[in-house]
Amino acid sequence: MARVVGSVAEPEETRERMAMKDYLDILTLAADGLLPKTINANSHVSCMMVRELIDEGLLKGVVISKGKNTIILNPAITWQGRRFLTEQLKFIAENTSIRRALRRVQMTPGEMT
Repeated sequence: MARVVGSVAEPEETRERMAMKDYLDILTLAADGLLPKTINANSHVSCMMVRELIDEGLLKGVVISKGKNTIILNPAITWQGRRFLTEQLKFIAENTSIRRALRRVQMTPGEMT
């Protein structure tokens, strides 16, 4: 299914890839120790995404919610989060290398058979 953005249809897969990149960016910041100590609606990092990563066990932190307001204190990556990030980055690197190699020989994946 495609979503129309302006006059251009944006495939579901593209939106999912963009969202996954945002999650991986947050995990990378956490792995590098660069996440802010306090995350809220005004932070440059999505509070909602950090909360989802905490709920999935990929990050840890103290979540304080009052009504619609959420504050996350001391977010940090977990061992499970490091493993997940490493696996995803390895997968991206391998697929990027394959695409580059195919471009070098000017061959599309369908022509490989």
